[in-house]
Amino acid sequence: MTSSAQFGKETGSDGSFQRQQSAFRSWITTESGTDWRLFTTLARFDAVYVGHFKCNVRRIQDYPNISRYLNTLLEVPGVRDTVNLDHIKRHYYVTHEKINPHRIVPVGPAEVF
Repeated sequence: MTSSAQFGKETGSDGSFQRQQSAFRSWITTESGTDWRLFTTLARFDAVYVGHFKCNVRRIQDYPNISRYLNTLLEVPGVRDTVNLDHIKRHYYVTHEKINPHRIVPVGPAEVF
């Protein structure tokens, strides 16, 4: 799949998040594993996937509804404390030698959430 096709699908997904946002808030703190599996990707996307995996057509912050959904997940008590972007970036940029042979870890982005 080309990156344009993938990001075109994400643009459509952003609209889905807009239509369903109120539904998300009511059950987001329940035992929905789907939210939390998606959360790990969304939380890492702008800091790692954009640069490291060259998924740089758009960032999560460029999708207002998906960004709002991510921030809703981060507002669940205790969740934000579990996200250490410096650790996450170091892991990806240092352990994938074939993608990043010099193991350079970027300083930015300055603000992800």
